[in-house]
Amino acid sequence: MTQKEKSNYAIGIILGEKLQEKITESGIDLSIIENLKEMLKEKVDLAFIKEGFRDRMKGECKLSKEEIGAVLVELEQKKEYIEGLINKKKESDENGSQCSINYQHIIALRYSSIAYYYLFIKEYVQAEQAAHKALELDPDYLLAKTNLAHALLFQNRFSKAEAIYKELSQTIYQNNETYSKVLLNDFAELENAGAIPEKSKADVEKIKQMLLR
Repeated sequence: MTQKEKSNYAIGIILGEKLQEKITESGIDLSIIENLKEMLKEKVDLAFIKEGFRDRMKGECKLSKEEIGAVLVELEQKKEYIEGLINKKKESDENGSQCSINYQHIIALRYSSIAYYYLFIKEYVQAEQAAHKALELDPDYLLAKTNLAHALLFQNRFSKAEAIYKELSQTIYQNNETYSKVLLNDFAELENAGAIPEKSKADVEKIKQMLLR
């Protein structure tokens, strides 16, 4: 494995451990996946995250404890970074001062990322909750709306999901195109990763047809 692949694989192992231990009430310690893209500084290779996760569920691991420990250290550093952002926002709110950095949007972005990763490990309720938290901070955040729609669709809540997809499909995005292309690309990635539940595949096809009109 390359170093990047090892890091992604280790994250999958860590996610599996946290699920098994039921560290938090929801079953996953959110700090572990709060800022994966920032940590890796490149696009995350979901295949290796999935491989690590599956191996942990089988009681296997291709990395040493030391290698996994190194990734944990990086994740803890990122956790501290997120907590620092939240504290700065609180201080700014309490002082009534104007801040040059939109911490609220940055935190919303992190929650949206959490929602996205939950989709790939089929934790759709957790994905919905994280997306809602993002939208509480930034109601117009397109990626959070996207992740919320996916989470609802995969929980068989078709009507609510469809309403969000319709709204997004009419939104003008980059290069004067609608957001439909982004949604279709998302479906392709989720399908390739095996993240779409069998019972939702027919509904996904209905949404795809709506987006292609």
